[in-house]
Amino acid sequence: MSENALFELRNARLGYENTTVLEARDFTFSKSGVYALLGPNGSGKTTLLRALAGLHRPSRGHILLDGLKIYRGIRGPAAVETRRRMTLVAQSPVIFDASLLYNVAYGLRIRGVGAATAAERARAAIDKVGLAGLEHRNALHLSGGEAQRAAIARAIVLKTGIVLLDEPTGNVDVENTAIIESIIRDVSERAGVTIIFSTHSRRQAQRLANHAVHFARGRLKLESPDRPAGYLWDS
Repeated sequence: MSENALFELRNARLGYENTTVLEARDFTFSKSGVYALLGPNGSGKTTLLRALAGLHRPSRGHILLDGLKIYRGIRGPAAVETRRRMTLVAQSPVIFDASLLYNVAYGLRIRGVGAATAAERARAAIDKVGLAGLEHRNALHLSGGEAQRAAIARAIVLKTGIVLLDEPTGNVDVENTAIIESIIRDVSERAGVTIIFSTHSRRQAQRLANHAVHFARGRLKLESPDRPAGYLWDS
């Protein structure tokens, strides 16, 4: 195991029933990087993100986090703490029928943070994603772009070291895309944070990531390792 390794896929097969979506014999996501997952629909980007988050178990092989197998080596209270190290924002996130403030503070409350502190941190996160003034609006009444930003606020308020984003700008307009990209840049500048996000846009990957992971024919290929985020790779 490399000292800088975060996630490791070892002879891992990801799929559903008898269908293989993705195979990775030996692939590593390092600490403190920004990774863009690039590939067409059905190539396995969402499946991989769910597997890294502990929501999809490989049918073969292992996924390791800091050298421990997510599904067998990390159990009991340690498994709970491991999942609390990361947040996953789905392409179509779940929004509760409650205020924006309640939605953003929810993760803090279930982690035992007091109501006053959770509300304070949630307001700061809401401001960071450009939704200040909407704290008491029912989150179901937000626009699609606003709802996506609310989901990201709910993730970043937890200040985890691993942030997983599934097509964070896939269903939003140009204005919301620019805001969300700015948020991702801001989070990526925090020390020790690893961001892994999926996208169809190579240009977006160029703007935000210092690693591009291409999905092709059920395999992973890493491009441009160890370059600073925003580096414009050769076309």
